[in-house]
Amino acid sequence: MIISASLVADVGLRFVPPARMAHRSWEAAFVFPRIGPFAPNMVYDNDRAYGDLPAMANLPSLRVYRREHFTTDAFGFRNTPSAQNRPIRMIVVGDSFAAGAGLSDSETLSAQLARMGQTGVYNGGATYSWSAAERLIRRLQFKGGLVIWQISERFDAPPEVGADVKSEDRVLSSLLPADSARYEMMRTAFRLARGFYKYSPLRIVMTRTFSVFEDGRWLPNVSAGNVVLAQVGNGRQMGFFSAEFEKFGKKRPSPPDYFVGLRAAVRATGNEMIVLMVPDKLNVYYPLVKGFAQPGEYSTLNVLAQNLRKNGVPALDLTPIFRQQAADALRNGQYLYWLDDTHWSPLGVRIAAGEILKFLRESGIQQRVDLTTAGHPNSPLLKPPPPAKTPSAMGVAPTL
Repeated sequence: MIISASLVADVGLRFVPPARMAHRSWEAAFVFPRIGPFAPNMVYDNDRAYGDLPAMANLPSLRVYRREHFTTDAFGFRNTPSAQNRPIRMIVVGDSFAAGAGLSDSETLSAQLARMGQTGVYNGGATYSWSAAERLIRRLQFKGGLVIWQISERFDAPPEVGADVKSEDRVLSSLLPADSARYEMMRTAFRLARGFYKYSPLRIVMTRTFSVFEDGRWLPNVSAGNVVLAQVGNGRQMGFFSAEFEKFGKKRPSPPDYFVGLRAAVRATGNEMIVLMVPDKLNVYYPLVKGFAQPGEYSTLNVLAQNLRKNGVPALDLTPIFRQQAADALRNGQYLYWLDDTHWSPLGVRIAAGEILKFLRESGIQQRVDLTTAGHPNSPLLKPPPPAKTPSAMGVAPTL
């Protein structure tokens, strides 16, 4: 009876809109992606959104509430209808920093780059592999522009281009041409089926119910170790992902091979590429954290940037400017990263966008690649394949 009741509850809850199950846009956005990383044509608005660290550590007291507006286009990438009014001259790809986790639409890197650079920028964030980026470039008919490939310090690069392709994409590519309509249809069907299998509203409800009691008083808080709370120079408490302390200052492999191959692949499409390196929150704030024993100075991103430049790959490491700006902003009660999140704030994004435009001017890339919208026809978006007929409330499991 318990098993039967659980099955009925799990199936019934699948008809509840996923946005009702999510506390943050990032959780709701991953419901049933078809082509891009997010659900297509989604609009999510929440006046009481908060960062990822309170969820990681099960610490509601750490939440800093703010408004968050999240919009996706027909392909499941984070772009608003107004963002497509300008001809696309840049594409931003990468992880959650590129996509804009914890930010509203107007605060993302692509939105601020478009506004400051007066040009069209497409947000291809949450795109991790070259195969996915190549599909996006082909779909946008993008040529003669710039691809900004964002990487985070927390992740190590794959050994070579192609090593980061998902197993299902690898199997499909061996059976069907990657640029065929049948390939896209099979890939979409597989992603929908995987979402149906992984998404369990009942598990989400039960997990959150247990987290209420696992608060350190009724039951031990087994998640508390995922986050380190520290006091910064102005006396405010800031949260950090505990894994950042484990990796900080340690030497990690920084071979340039992956990005050398990546740049060659991008240039083969008729575009130019730069690598944008985003440091961990701790790497930026460690000089400002009270009582933190600073280890020997070593920066994986700095070493990687040097290796890339030696191999002719344009690379921008944001670590030095972020450390400087973080100290200046702290005196005014401002932060480059959210207090309750591992991701950057709108101020951090604005600084990054300014540094990118400065880098493009000083490196000569702006002269080699026409990044203005004048005289360029708008890159038309191809019509996406029709979605499979499935219950709209189903999707992949949100991050709890």
